[in-house]
Amino acid sequence: MLLTRLVLVTTVISIVIAALVVINMRSQIIRVVEDRTLIRVGTLRMLVLKQLDSPGLGDHAAIKAMLKAVAYKGIYRGIGLDTSHHDLRAGHYVFIRILDPSFSEVARIEDPDHENIAALVQHTKSGGFLLTPKQGFTRTHVLDKKYIHAFLPLLNSQGGVAAYVEGYFAISREEEQYELFAHLRALGLAVGIVIVTSLLLYPVILRLMRRLERLSQSLLESNLETLGMLGSAIAKRDSDTDIHNFRVTIYSVRMAESIGLDNKTIRVLIRGAFLHDVGKIGVRDNILLKPGRLDAQEFAEMKKHVDYGIDIVTRSSWLRPSLSVVGGHHEKLDGNGYPSGLKGADIPILAKIFAIADVFDALTSQRPYKEPIGFDESIDILMQGRGTHFDPEILDVFVKIARPLFDLYGNKDDDRPRKDLAEIQDRYYKVDIATFLN
Repeated sequence: MLLTRLVLVTTVISIVIAALVVINMRSQIIRVVEDRTLIRVGTLRMLVLKQLDSPGLGDHAAIKAMLKAVAYKGIYRGIGLDTSHHDLRAGHYVFIRILDPSFSEVARIEDPDHENIAALVQHTKSGGFLLTPKQGFTRTHVLDKKYIHAFLPLLNSQGGVAAYVEGYFAISREEEQYELFAHLRALGLAVGIVIVTSLLLYPVILRLMRRLERLSQSLLESNLETLGMLGSAIAKRDSDTDIHNFRVTIYSVRMAESIGLDNKTIRVLIRGAFLHDVGKIGVRDNILLKPGRLDAQEFAEMKKHVDYGIDIVTRSSWLRPSLSVVGGHHEKLDGNGYPSGLKGADIPILAKIFAIADVFDALTSQRPYKEPIGFDESIDILMQGRGTHFDPEILDVFVKIARPLFDLYGNKDDDRPRKDLAEIQDRYYKVDIATFLN
């Protein structure tokens, strides 16, 4: 369980980190272009500052010459400008132009060999980004190829906007491959760090989890021992033996398994079955231990043991789920049970299961006020309550499995029920820490 969850967490963290790395890497090329472009725009401004200070931007031919020098890679010794250290190895400007303050074109340089130049020029002629001019840089696509659009002001010597530079920077295939490999390297590094960290943490967490599991198992055993002691103490007060609790719990579990209830529900059933009569601790001895039949007033007092049991179980968060058994095992399908007079589907299924087991064991067991009844007669009595006292479908399931159970446990006071119930508890409770936490 720990290894599976650690792998899952590692995968999620790796994906998140990888996404962040990819986002960062994608923005890196834009930052490079921005920095290089700002340098070139600064260089261009110094070269054409005289024209920027002139009305109408002065000599447009001179502006175009300087624009070409700044836009393309190479050495232009004829104008005394070395631009090789400004080369944009990530790509180059395939279209760049100067605009006056009214956005009329003054000069333009375009790369005739670029595959998408016609589309870029057409895009610009139809308005392009100048429909709503916005200064800065934007990543865009034309014919499925990546470009970075730049739109920046050119200031004259007084600091006023004298012109604008607009251009499309084409990201080279070399840069795209470099970007891809950089992403893969960054991704591998990030995932590697997360995996190595997880591998280092795994033995530490595993050791702590094993210690926690031992402590949890110890706590679970203490709870089960307390459950057994409390149930046995109440059962011995009611009669001279506590074996009744073990038998009815086993009968109930076998029914639940035959019906197909899940493990978590069966764990609740075990707790409820063993403590079903815990409320009898509040019943007076002269009523609880009376050898004969109870009169109406005494029976009314005896019925209060369910309310007492509900009050006791409610105080424990671990036992509280078993309220369905403790509070409902004397309800009847036709609504004539107690304490709430529940009917049919309103009665919890665990209460329906336990009611059958409780009555069957009471019929087949010796009590201070009666002798045990045989198996066949006990089954006949149960069938008489089919549809009125007991749920028909659950009762039919019990009848099919009752004989082997009776032969093993019926009206016997040996240690077999104790040993078998201990095995059942081990199977449903002492599996692992996750089972305990559920």
